[in-house]
Amino acid sequence: MSVYFISFYNSYPITSGASNVTTNFYKYCPYKKKLFLINHEKNFKDKNVINFKPMFNNPFFKFLVLFRYLYVLIKYIKKDKPKIIVFEGASWIGYSLLFYLILKLNFKNISFIYHSHNIEFDIRRRNYFLGKLTYVFEKIMINNIDKFTVVSKTDQRRIFKLYKKKVSILKNGVVFSKLHKLEKKNVILFSGSLEFSENKIAFKKFYKIVHPLIKSKYKNFKIIVTGNKSIITEDVIQTGVLKYSKYKKLLRKTKVCIYPFRKGPGTKIKVIEALCYEIPVLSNKYGYQGIDLKNKNKLIFKNKLELKNKLNLILKNKKATSFKTIFEEAKKNFNMKTITNDFFNKLQN
Repeated sequence: MSVYFISFYNSYPITSGASNVTTNFYKYCPYKKKLFLINHEKNFKDKNVINFKPMFNNPFFKFLVLFRYLYVLIKYIKKDKPKIIVFEGASWIGYSLLFYLILKLNFKNISFIYHSHNIEFDIRRRNYFLGKLTYVFEKIMINNIDKFTVVSKTDQRRIFKLYKKKVSILKNGVVFSKLHKLEKKNVILFSGSLEFSENKIAFKKFYKIVHPLIKSKYKNFKIIVTGNKSIITEDVIQTGVLKYSKYKKLLRKTKVCIYPFRKGPGTKIKVIEALCYEIPVLSNKYGYQGIDLKNKNKLIFKNKLELKNKLNLILKNKKATSFKTIFEEAKKNFNMKTITNDFFNKLQN
């Protein structure tokens, strides 16, 4: 059996939470497969990863490349005759819906799956016109595609409230290995591009609360921000976008991650990944939304004072923390190899 994964963003290699999910979902699919994507940065030697590189990284040139994308994709489908096509929903749903309608019209024997990473309407709703359009497109997709998945029970309930349709759950997850080399853990990490408005807002909250504490009591710790750079204070180290191997090296030195998010759909891969690498993540309830772990309240703060108190406890503790049960449960629940195998096995039963 052959499976195609269709994405409209830089889903390969791993450079973000979304690409972490898509890359590993594709990689650990137990069948013959191909991944199609739009990546303005790279071309790949892997014959099973087909990239459509726009001339420039902006929506207009991305739209132009769709015509070549669709033409080449149809040629591949006629040749390989895939049984399943998975749309990776980490970009605007309008692209996926357009391709789905055209492909469904021409290939009746293929099963189509929409693998949502979040709820599109909730992301786009601040723009009135785009929000309305996205609502209509998401509703059409949910009511017509063979299988529509969400990442958590929280998103499942939200979809039912919006569209009166019960959809399946396909959890987010990561692939992790033991960080063998022990290094001095002197990093307080905030991971995320500051070009993205939600990350920028979260970082401002993070800096306002955390920086004075570090400056006065924990001068041996460094605040590091990964992701696309932005103009921020000089006493914060910005790494820019890291290769995944370098990001994992940084995790070896990380004592704690801190994410004061605002409300949003989906589950946060950066939270799941850090926990699987046995790094405590301090966040509010939105950072842990959809992440079902029994003792997660140990790491959730409700206000500034709680964040300071919990951060103090972690930074003072030079040995293993009391979060071992949380780490072990995260590894068990969010192993992407297991999640992927279980999903495709159930499709065949």
